[in-house]
Parts: sequence; C-alpha cells; structure tokens
Amino acid sequence: MADSFEFPVDRTQVMLFARSVLDINPAFVEPDSPEAKANGGLVTPPTFVQSSAHYQPDYPLDLT
Repeated sequence: MADSFEFPVDRTQVMLFARSVLDINPAFVEPDSPEAKANGGLVTPPTFVQSSAHYQPDYPLDLT
C-alpha cells in the first residue's frame, strides 16, 4: 500500500459523489445554503473519502 498520494478534490467531485449516492443535502453542493453555512462551508458525504482509492497507486482491490 502506498504511504502517501495526492487526492485532488474540488466541489464538482463532491457534487457528483453526492448525486451518485442519491444524497441531496444542500451542504454538499451549495456553499450559500443554510446547511453549508452552519458547517462553515461545503462538506463532503461521510463516505466520500473512499473515493481516494481511485488515486491510490497500490490500491489492493484494483483489478485492472
């Protein structure tokens, strides 16, 4: 497993992930929404971190 790797994140990736898991919480896509402001800005869905596997060079479940 890689010790470290870059996992670039922008709000579009967060929005696409939230849509893919059918989560319509405005805190994930609208920085001016009351939900985002209550959290200090946009937040990510709790399972978003799993997306980092696409950037991990030695991801053990990569079957390609």
